[in-house]
Amino acid sequence: MTEPNCQRFRDVAAELALGVLPARERAQALAHLDECPDCVEHLRSLTEIGDGLLELVPGVEPPVGFESRVLRRLGHGGTGGLSGRWRRQRWLPITLAAADPARRMRYDWSGGRGHFLAKPPLMLDNQQRDGRVGVHVYAAFQPDAGAPLLVDLGWQPIGADRALPKVTPPAGTLDVRGLLAPAPSAGLRMGAPMAR
Repeated sequence: MTEPNCQRFRDVAAELALGVLPARERAQALAHLDECPDCVEHLRSLTEIGDGLLELVPGVEPPVGFESRVLRRLGHGGTGGLSGRWRRQRWLPITLAAADPARRMRYDWSGGRGHFLAKPPLMLDNQQRDGRVGVHVYAAFQPDAGAPLLVDLGWQPIGADRALPKVTPPAGTLDVRGLLAPAPSAGLRMGAPMAR
């Protein structure tokens, strides 16, 4: 294939290998793979690396604020912002991505500044991880502009006493970056009875 097409493919190949590339870009990338064996090999190697990285992931989520503390120790300020070659090039403003009706059913890397609302976190019960029962924790985040969003704070285990974990979102103004996902579906809905 032509060099510009290969370069465009390589710009999104890691996201394709990890399964987080938006649908339209994924379709374009897959079409390119039909015509370019070199890029197929490149994607295969990235997929192997991604699979190997998954084996390194611990069985529990890091505590809230872990990423900021690591970045602060690495000299990146701890605001969640990376610089240079570590920064993803296509972060969408969080308010733009969340408010755009065309993006409501897509996954996009997004970021923005704001604060967590002074409300108790939402806990989604009966979430299992490695055979253990727990909750998935979400907190309301108010961007500097736009409507509040739910931010995923991770999974927390629950003991046999079923006591909910104590989770406090970080205080103050923060930069939040991550994968903006579509809102969950409404679940099962009762419909009209089926005719026989």
